[in-house]
Amino acid sequence: MNLFLTLNCLYPNEISQQKLSVLILQHQPKGILIHDFEIAAIGMANGVNKIATFNKEDFELITEIEVIRPI
Repeated sequence: MNLFLTLNCLYPNEISQQKLSVLILQHQPKGILIHDFEIAAIGMANGVNKIATFNKEDFELITEIEVIRPI
């Protein structure tokens, strides 16, 4: 089975930009962490409430999503 045939790509949109603005105002990330906040905002705008990442600490400030470390 080709994994890429089962995945959906998510893109920034107006809703994700609004969510990103709120996240930045609430948590005030600095530097490169803003990109992780954008990833979270795009997911949230598309109904994603969990993110799997090896960089769990980069998402710890974002309480609006659950962060899972893959095995």
